[in-house]
Parts: sequence; C-alpha cells; structure tokens
Amino acid sequence: MATLAEALYAQPTEVLRELVAARAVDMKRIALAPDKRQLVQLLAAELTRPQSLNAAALQCNARELRLLQIIVSQMSGAPLLWKHVVEATGGPELEPVLGQVLAGLTRAGVAFRVGQTVFVPDAVRNQIPQSLSDRYTLERLLNQYDAPALKRLVENHGLRPGTKNVNIEGIRKVLLSENSLVRLYKPLTDDERRVLEYMVQVGGDALPTEVASEVLGGKTDEFFRYDWQNRWKQGRERNAVDNLLGKGLLFVMSPLYGYNLILVMPGDVLRALTGTNRSVFWTEPAPAPKPLPTPPHTKRHTTLIRDVVSLLGFVATQEVARTNTGYIHKTSLKNAVRTFSLPEERYGSFVYALCREAGLMAPQGDKQTYALTAAGETWLQKDSVEQQTILFTAWRSGTLWGEMFADPLQKANVYRSKELMAGIRSAALRMVTASATDAFIDLVSLTDALSFGSPLLLVETAQQSRLVSSPLIFTRLLVGECLYWLGMAEIGTMEAETSVPGIAKATKTSAGRGEVTEKAVAPEITGFRLTPAGAIQLEAPGHAPLPADPREDKFIVQANAEIFVPPYLAPAIFYHLLTLTELPAKGATGNTVHLTRDSIRRLLDRGATVRDILTFLQSHARTGIPQNVEYLINEVGGKHGHIHVGKALTYIQVDSPVLLKELQARREIKAHFVRTLGDTVAIMDVPDTEILLRDLRKAGYLPVNDDASLQNPLLTHPPSEEIESAKAAPGRPAGKSAKTVTAAAMLDWERIARDDGKPWSSAGSGSLIPPDAVQGKAQIAQLMRQAAENDETVQFIAPNMAEPRALTPAHVYGNYVQGYDTDSDMYETHTLSAIIWARLL
Repeated sequence: MATLAEALYAQPTEVLRELVAARAVDMKRIALAPDKRQLVQLLAAELTRPQSLNAAALQCNARELRLLQIIVSQMSGAPLLWKHVVEATGGPELEPVLGQVLAGLTRAGVAFRVGQTVFVPDAVRNQIPQSLSDRYTLERLLNQYDAPALKRLVENHGLRPGTKNVNIEGIRKVLLSENSLVRLYKPLTDDERRVLEYMVQVGGDALPTEVASEVLGGKTDEFFRYDWQNRWKQGRERNAVDNLLGKGLLFVMSPLYGYNLILVMPGDVLRALTGTNRSVFWTEPAPAPKPLPTPPHTKRHTTLIRDVVSLLGFVATQEVARTNTGYIHKTSLKNAVRTFSLPEERYGSFVYALCREAGLMAPQGDKQTYALTAAGETWLQKDSVEQQTILFTAWRSGTLWGEMFADPLQKANVYRSKELMAGIRSAALRMVTASATDAFIDLVSLTDALSFGSPLLLVETAQQSRLVSSPLIFTRLLVGECLYWLGMAEIGTMEAETSVPGIAKATKTSAGRGEVTEKAVAPEITGFRLTPAGAIQLEAPGHAPLPADPREDKFIVQANAEIFVPPYLAPAIFYHLLTLTELPAKGATGNTVHLTRDSIRRLLDRGATVRDILTFLQSHARTGIPQNVEYLINEVGGKHGHIHVGKALTYIQVDSPVLLKELQARREIKAHFVRTLGDTVAIMDVPDTEILLRDLRKAGYLPVNDDASLQNPLLTHPPSEEIESAKAAPGRPAGKSAKTVTAAAMLDWERIARDDGKPWSSAGSGSLIPPDAVQGKAQIAQLMRQAAENDETVQFIAPNMAEPRALTPAHVYGNYVQGYDTDSDMYETHTLSAIIWARLL
C-alpha cells in the first residue's frame, strides 16, 4: 500500500464516517469533496496532523496499543501480511479477536487492513512509543551479524550450517518455537535463567552493569573490558550474559551517542518466552470498576464555596501583591488558609488556582495587588449550582493546577500543554462517570480500568514531564483531592496503614525535650462515590436534581463586637461581612469574626460610610445591633477623614486649625513638617505616604489617603455581564458552532458511498462539479490562458481548499498560474495539476 489516501479509499464509507467522528475532523475542510477520492485525500492530510495523531494514540486501549506496537515492529520495506501479524501475536486461533482489535485501530485511523496486508502510516509509526525490545525482531538482529558469528550461533544450537538465510531461519525456528528453552541444544544454567528472568521483568532491555549488580553478584568489571561484547564469538565466554549472547537470546545494541551498550532481548523472543502472545491477554474481559466488598468510612467536603469567599474576602482586606512567579505569596496564602475549613497549604493552593482560573480575582493597579473582579462580583450573586459549575469548569479546562504533575501548581517558567491536560482529565472523568452507582467504587479497580482504557495517559513526553509516579497515585489525587474538594465525590477510607506520596504525609511534632513524635498518617483512599452535585456536573446517568439551596441572609452580632457566622450564609453577604471584620485569630474557626476599630477604618478607607455599615448590619443582623457596637462604629466614623494625606510633595489637610497645631506639637509627627500653607494645610517631608499614615494611626488618629482608589464593597451593583457556563449541552460537544453543523450537512455520505468497491485507479470526480466546469491539466490551463487574455475571473477548487476560490489570471507558465485572488486580496500562484475543476465566472 503506497499512501494513506489509498488505504482510506479501500475502507467502506461507513468506516470513514466513524473515523471522521472519532478523530474530530473539522467538517469545513472536507465538506466540498466531490467524490470519495477527493475526500480521502483531504482526510489523509487531516489525520496526519501531530495534534490529531496524539489524540488518536491516547484513545487506544491496551490491546489496541499492543497490537499496533507488534505491527510496527514487524514492518519493513515490503508490505506486511496480516497472517504474519497473527502468527507473531498468538496464532490462528486468535484471529477473530485480533480482527476486532484491528477494527478499533481502523476506526481510530492509525492502522488499516487492505486485502491480505496491514498498513500503518509513517506518521503513526513515529508517534507510537516502543521499548528497545519492541523495536528489534530476532531476524533483524541476526541479519546484523557476519557469517562467522552466525556460524557460531548455529553450532551452539546443534544445527547444520548453510547459507546466511538458512542459518537465520534455523535459529528462528529454535528460539521462537513452543517450549524453546527446554529444547535448547545446550541447556540453560541457573545464572542464565536468572538473567533471562530479570530481563523479562525490566521489559527486555537493561544495562549490562545493572544485570551484573542484580543477578551476577556485582561482577560489573567484566563488562568494562575492551570488546567484551564479542568474547562469545571466539568462544571465550566468561559469564551467563556471554552464554546468552552465544545462544541468540540476548543482543548488544548501542542506540545512544557514544559507547553506551545495552542488552536487548528481541521482541518476538520476549513474547515467546513470557507467553504474552497467548490468548489470556487478548480474550479475558477488560478491567472494569468494581464496588467495594465492605462499606468504608465515608467523608464529604461541602465548604468549597465558603472557602472561596474567604479567600476573596482576605484579598479584599489585606494588601496581597503578586510575586515574580505570577502567583500569590506563600505567606499570604498561609494566612488565608487559616480561615478555611481545611487548613492545609495544598488545599489553599487549589482554592487559589480555582479563583484565578475562573477570573474571580486578579492582580490590579501599579502594585499588582489582588482584588475582586467583575466576574467575581457576578459569581457571588449566583446560586450554589451555578457557582459550583463555574469552579468545576475552571478546574477541568485550566492549567494552573495539574493533579497529574508531581508539582501541581504551575510555575511561571514551566510550560504545560492545555490539550494534553484536558485529554488526561477527560479520559479519567469519563471512567468516573461510567462507574457512577449508589455503591462505593474500589479505587484500585478504577485505576486498572483507566490504565487499560488509556495506557498512554501518563506517559512522559517533552511537553508532559515530571508526572506522578504511578496511575494509582494519579487517581487518588484526582478523586481524593480534586473531586473531593470540589464536593463532587464522597470518599471512603479504611484504617490508616501506610502513606502514599503526594496524598498524605506524616508530620513530626515536638513531644518534649529531646523527643520527637510522629502524627498518625491519614487513612488511604480506598473507594469513592459521586455526590448528587458531582452526578449533575458530570452528567452521570440517572442523576437526581439537587434539593433547594439552604442559604440564609442573617447573622448574629454580639455585644462584645463578635459576629457569629451561620454555616449557610449567602456568599455575597459573607463576603461583605469579611470586608468589615478582622481575620479569625490563629487556631480559631471561621464561624466567628470580630468587628474592630481597625477593620471599620479599613472599610471607611475604601469609600464606605458609617451609614452604609449600619444599614448593612441592620439588614442582616438577626437580633439587631448592640448599642455599644453602634457607638463604636459612630465613634470611628466621626474621627475618620479629619486628616487628609496626599502627594504634593506630600501634603496634609485637617478639618480645624486646632488639630493642625496639635499635630505640630507631637514628637513623632512634627519631624515630618516642612511648612504650613494655611490654617488646615501643611507640606510634609516623607519618602512614602504610607509612613505618615502609619505614624498617624499609631498616634490614635484615623487619616485618609486621598490617592487611594475608593470602592465600597457594601454597595452591591448588578453585574455588567454574566459568566456563561462552559458546560456543553447534552449530546453536543463544547464549542461546536452552527457553521460546523452546516458544513457537516453539506457532505453527502450517500454520494461518497457510491464509490465503494471501485479501484483507486478508476476513481473519478463526483456530481458536485458544476456542469460548465472543465477538468484535466490541459483543459484547465487553456481556460486560465483565455481568462488572462480577456481579463476574466475563474472559479476553481483544489484538495487543500475548504471551498472554491476566485482568481483573475495574469500569467500561465508551465504547471503554474499566477493571478489576483479576490478572496485573499493579493497575487498568488497555484499549481495547475492540483486543481480539481475550474470554470469562468
């Protein structure tokens, strides 16, 4: 088979239709194909794009990937026969099962059966990951030996020497036959068997020094001698590795630069020895998620929205600047986490990542300090389902937090592929959604099913490095952290046993002088179950609607200026309350906040008035405002703003001349005075306005910074724009436009199917060609010359065009036409032989 287009042409139209859907081909690129020949030519170009190939490889399950690796390892210059693939995989009895696996590869567009042969495009062969063992077959490695080396192998197996091809075929029959190790002319020693077992365990390739360290008692010096890899050819074997080289069970390769020798076991020999080519792998049922046999200890997280509001309230009351890495400072984040329901730094980083991805807060101003955005104001006013949808969408489509990486929070100098992260999450979430039941699902069984369905999910690449060490850790991070923190999964745990890296770590605490104790390790996650909110977000089958939102708009203001916050306080009210109060003390919970002089002053600095504060508290205080609290607010408001500080150089303005004289008399303030400009205004000498503000506040005054921007958080304005949910409608992929649907309708699959069964050489043009159009290079060139002489416009289409183009030819020379393209508004050159049809407009 010469090209991918010819392989596609040999497939039935229904297979092509499934392929277009599976690879998410843009229909606008192929909608104008007049016949099957032109369709497959356009489709071949789309299927060989790197991003499309990566997506197709990720869609292959373990059986499809293994068969594809075997096919690629068997391919050479000549066409690969299907019967040879069946023989290399397991024998004729597996042909029906292997045919079904190959059909899956065909639907993915990576391998095709054409007649008696199998075709894999070169672009696919370069994308499929293979071990060194899979890359080399026994026949290929034997062909690299010269005649004396092959003669030595033949003698070691007790065969009669012949020509090179005869010798290679004889060695293959011995080593690839059933029970080949038992029938060897020279039986294996114990050391040789241990070496083979180790090579099988590591996947068929290893460094010689590793084998010597693990199996041969550390005799690594024997593999540093000059030309050690050729000792067996002269009959000077020194160890088990040399003996296995002399039997053709191992080979020495140098795939890297320099003198880097690696022991390799041919892929077909490895499959023959391990039995992986037998029927168990290909015929056993695919792994599936299973329920836990015993009910676990359950745990559910329901306070994410409250913690998000706490973070937004923290950045509203504290000056939190963005660091050089582009993120919030760790110290600020630790202070904010104190108010969370889970006072853990990793959880705080997750909440911060959600707020940034959802656009709820962003650095603003010259100092790049974090503040609430317009999107954040809109989010505060929504109901709980919409709020959770926005947070879930931000995590699912974002790159700031990557649970699949060893370091989940992205750094400024690290690139992460959004497509790869979305592909990993989508595959995992599909498996989670498919396993949604009322019972708790065993997390290990979910990991097995995910590893079988997407074996390349966590393969490290140039764009995807420093991933977690195993699929089990990834599923525990995905379910036990992300989905659990989002309130979408209820997790089950057993008794604490051992810790899993990245999940739970033991911490050491001081128990006394000279003594250190270790806290109990957190229980491991053994199972999970989707919550009603999780079932709705993932559109799990049979999910029930959520009950009414249990929110309230009242809190209790106590006489000691403490405010009790109920657990279901509306987010918008809770946020405004946090801007009015102090942060909870260290070790305290977020259920109680404190109203202080400084917290009232900060809110007044932002543009609020005493009337705004009292109106807010009276509207939402369940038992009213205690009289002493009202006095406190009026007292602070009465003093607030009597002094104004700004930049002249720096000036100070007061309400009365008496107050200005009082400030001039104070020891800590008078040093800043330069001169007075009037009874209430003076010029000050300070390098920074904040220094003067700080000194005045220490002295008991409540100055106002005239240069500060004012934004009253208690005045709630209607949102200027709504945040649209990125959740796609059921049955329709996200981002699918009406143009795509229209283009899909333009492609007539029934017309394409008329060419099924026709040979590639006889494939012609279809009925979509205009009746006045011409075809063929000679006729099209003549039409172009005529249009150039008469200054006429020609409409034409080529395989790389999604729709016909209009060209006013100027010159026709050889196989090219040059002219003014009215679509691009510039002069362009086109190849005449590539044009399908052309006609005068």
